[in-house]
Amino acid sequence: RRHTRYWRDWSSDVCSSDLRRWLQRIDFRPGILTPALEILKDQLPTLKKEDRFITLGFDEMSIAAKVSYDVGHMSFVGFPTIKPGKALVEKRRKEGQPDVQLATNVLSVVIGGLNLRYKMLIAYYLTDKSYDSDMFAEEIMKIKTLLTDIGYNVVHMGYDQGSTNISTVKKLSGKEK
Repeated sequence: RRHTRYWRDWSSDVCSSDLRRWLQRIDFRPGILTPALEILKDQLPTLKKEDRFITLGFDEMSIAAKVSYDVGHMSFVGFPTIKPGKALVEKRRKEGQPDVQLATNVLSVVIGGLNLRYKMLIAYYLTDKSYDSDMFAEEIMKIKTLLTDIGYNVVHMGYDQGSTNISTVKKLSGKEK
């Protein structure tokens, strides 16, 4: 309720076109979200050591397959940003389908505090029906390194039991040894 009251007070002074223009300046392209990492870095001095322990989770959800034009970055979006899994590519080749399809899923990477209650989207990727677990494992390692360099400690990873997720985690286990 406190947040709703604050938003009403603040939003009455802000024109919606000003807010839209301000939000357009935030780089929210698929991949690692640098603005989110900057926010985490700015918050670090206010956190106790025990509040720097975080969990990292990832999951996919379906999206409508379509191409859009991003005016801010003058580019088309809607294609996978992580290449499809090898089995899917092979299946399509056998069936005579093109390798490149529109993205049908979004794969999000989120962190959450273990002692403090918060969640934050750190990265997201557009994917096909399946994704290359090697490529995604590399992205997760980059994210963990960036979070560690900032001063956070990833002590837990959460994911569902999807076959590609399990493959990714197995690859991560091999990389961390």
